[in-house]
Amino acid sequence: MNTTAHLLSTEANKKRLLESIAQDKKTSRKAGLALPEENILLLYAGHSQYHPKLKCSYWQPSDADPTSQATWIGLPEILSFIKVSEAHHISIISDSCYAGAIFEMQTRGGGLLSLSARKSRQALMSGGIEAVLDGHSDDHSPFAKTIIELLTNNQEKELSFDLFAHNVVLKFDSSKKQSPIYGNLNDVGHEGGSFVFGLKQPDSKLEKGLDKNEFLKSRLKNFYIPLTNEILERINRINEIKAKKNAVVKAQRYDKAAELRDVEKQEILAVENKLRELIDDRKKSFLQKFKFSENDLRNHRELDSEVQNYLETRHREIKAFEKLEAKLKKGSQKSERSSSLDLMRHLFGITNPALKLFNGKQNELIEKYEVDVMALYELICFMRGTSNNEIFEKIVSDLEQILVQICDYEMTVLMGDQKDYIKENLWRKEIEVKMLRWLSGNFEWEQDATMRSS
Repeated sequence: MNTTAHLLSTEANKKRLLESIAQDKKTSRKAGLALPEENILLLYAGHSQYHPKLKCSYWQPSDADPTSQATWIGLPEILSFIKVSEAHHISIISDSCYAGAIFEMQTRGGGLLSLSARKSRQALMSGGIEAVLDGHSDDHSPFAKTIIELLTNNQEKELSFDLFAHNVVLKFDSSKKQSPIYGNLNDVGHEGGSFVFGLKQPDSKLEKGLDKNEFLKSRLKNFYIPLTNEILERINRINEIKAKKNAVVKAQRYDKAAELRDVEKQEILAVENKLRELIDDRKKSFLQKFKFSENDLRNHRELDSEVQNYLETRHREIKAFEKLEAKLKKGSQKSERSSSLDLMRHLFGITNPALKLFNGKQNELIEKYEVDVMALYELICFMRGTSNNEIFEKIVSDLEQILVQICDYEMTVLMGDQKDYIKENLWRKEIEVKMLRWLSGNFEWEQDATMRSS
């Protein structure tokens, strides 16, 4: 049974107010002796006064004498009634001055601003004095799942702890053998305030496609590679498809989700191809910009010739070395062993002309890298110039593969797929290590490539 006492306007005289609190007219039974299954909601709208020395608020019903405190009703009387009542729920809604004194609060004003201004000591527990369910080793507990789902789906810009905790309790799976509880932690400094969750707003730089590059630049620093508007628009489409896919999954429309997943994969593949085209287009733009002198062109031709001579020399000496090795296995003379060792020393002492040029520019390459990775790419393209030798082609190709990985990283950042801070930073560190190995000129392929050229 629910009992509601309306104490509004001129009807709220002291006699009627006390009768409403103390007695249920229908049953003539004292409300203070309410049954455990009953609920009481007390509504009061009227004048009130506050006694600063007693720190007590008083209701002033319609027949009260403003000059006689004896005709007022102190809130402690109301609390005394509540304290002895066995009713399951007792709630008071009071639209009157100084009503907050019932909680011993001094801060004025309502709304979330008022709640956040006051100190709070509150708690939300996964259960009472009872055992609660843990999640599987690779999953969250039922309680944690409920919290994550509510916070993920929340669209309120500001959400009080009270409302959040209340929603957790309501949302929690009723089939589970535990009951989450929440409340204020009294006697430890709670002053009626509340922790307020703020909805995380998307970075303003990400709201417009043209600003995404600014966001990437601020985040990646010298690793930043500008993305074209076409790529950014495609990434936007992917994010829209992902949002639709997540929505239909929640609605358990798995066939539609599978269709959207296939579309998403196709779009991602298209973007990845565009990223590779982006790097190739930048190289073409560099070459169109470069103005090579006749001396530069002659140096390029000489480099190609030197690399060709280097490869041919390696080819001959490797063949000779292999023949000597075959003889040594059959049992050769001491002189042949000595010849084999001399040939080996000479073979590994030959300097690759392309790598010699690369190592000679190493400090300049590092300086470019520390400022802008695309400036590094431009410099290596300029160093290669019009050369067509396979060694320099491989050097440039290795750098381009790293640049594509950086673009993949940028795409993942914009799509919000990498939410794990540690994994994201490990990915970036792996790219940085590859870049440093490239800058060191320690190309593992170099020896194998020249061997295969034979």
